[in-house]
Amino acid sequence: MRPLHQALADPLGVSEYVDPRSYLHVPVDFADDDAESRVDLPSHLAFTGTRSPR
Repeated sequence: MRPLHQALADPLGVSEYVDPRSYLHVPVDFADDDAESRVDLPSHLAFTGTRSPR
């Protein structure tokens, strides 16, 4: 298992040495049941549709 920022580096097209805090946002209260994290995707990635969260 690799750290999330290293696993996302290739698909996002960023170096694994880029500070992950620039695109990964994990709230301080992440341990809470209703806490959510966020990944900001680079604008050069094009998606054809959207998926609803599970």
